[in-house]
Amino acid sequence: MKISKNTICIDSLESQLFQDNYLKVEQPVQVKNFVTKQNFYRRWTPEFLSENYGEKLVGVFDDTVSRQGRSYKKPDKHISFKQFLEGITNGEKKYRLFLFNIFRIAPELREDLEFPKLRTIFLTKLPYTFFGHKGSVTRIHQDMDFSNVFLLQIHGRKKVILISPEQSELLYRLPLNVHTEANITKPDYQKYPALRYVEGTEYILEPGDLLFIPSGWWHHIEYIDGGYSLSLRSLSKRPLNLLRGILNVTILTHLDELLVKIAGNSWFKIKCRIAERRANNRIKLIDPLFLNSENADFKRNKVAR
Repeated sequence: MKISKNTICIDSLESQLFQDNYLKVEQPVQVKNFVTKQNFYRRWTPEFLSENYGEKLVGVFDDTVSRQGRSYKKPDKHISFKQFLEGITNGEKKYRLFLFNIFRIAPELREDLEFPKLRTIFLTKLPYTFFGHKGSVTRIHQDMDFSNVFLLQIHGRKKVILISPEQSELLYRLPLNVHTEANITKPDYQKYPALRYVEGTEYILEPGDLLFIPSGWWHHIEYIDGGYSLSLRSLSKRPLNLLRGILNVTILTHLDELLVKIAGNSWFKIKCRIAERRANNRIKLIDPLFLNSENADFKRNKVAR
């Protein structure tokens, strides 16, 4: 696996450069110092949020990095927003909060953000925020709706690894959903040999930075500091991505959940076998000798060196 450091940043989303080279062709890019409004830095602090909205209850998730077949649709428990914010700022490693529309409890904060006018359709009713403590990890996945994502870092620093959707089979994507059991930060090449051929890019986001994550791109996120970010989504300009998103949201995810209820762990094992078969077929196209029974051990040792 090869993860390179990002070396390309731009200073505006409204430039023709972004429209032509990134938005239109759906390629990721980082925008430095996207936010300039002073209210953003004054009102989006943990202290301000806790003082003004701390009594609100929020649904949080435990910090289990990976739980076989788990669903993130229902939170593990509800606690006060103040209690949660104190936990992520004092280093307590316990809960995370994501896909949270903060404007439901703080609608006035909308005026602190200005997203540019682009030739794209923003899903303005889905402005999700994501909170986590230092060391929190969101394992690599694709977004279910296959939208473009504009991820704005608000507080703390965050590391994001992006991998193109063309490498989904190499990542052992599970059927009917947008996840994988493979760990890209501690790859097990014996169990997941296709990971050797995966290439990605690492981005470090500072407060005020924005990352454009195109439709279908895999993303792995680590919180360098306790902090939070906000995402705004827009529709992909690619018809197949739009269709894939619609199918995921309306049919595939529900079918997957139904099969989990019916077959439980048996269905999970079937998905893993399908993912492994697809990955092996992809390896054969890239490197026909890798999975040859007479050369596999030699090839693994050679690549490992």
